[in-house]
Amino acid sequence: MGSTLKLHKHAAQMGLENVEAIAAVEGIDMIAYGHSDLSARLGVHLQLEHPIFKAAVRRIAEACNAHGKLARGSAGTNQLAFWYA
Repeated sequence: MGSTLKLHKHAAQMGLENVEAIAAVEGIDMIAYGHSDLSARLGVHLQLEHPIFKAAVRRIAEACNAHGKLARGSAGTNQLAFWYA
């Protein structure tokens, strides 16, 4: 049969504060975040180049990398997609 992908949709500030622990959970394969939701919760809605938003994305990516998980987000521009990669 097929495979199952288990993911955590990441948007809340509390989730960001605990992203390292969430990424460490056995069975979660990916942490996903929406750029609109996450930036709004951080107080910088759709300011995707804002240092606060970039730091949050970096934190999510680093937590995922540390635990062998995937991080999935959306960029909005090609330049941001390159920066996030």
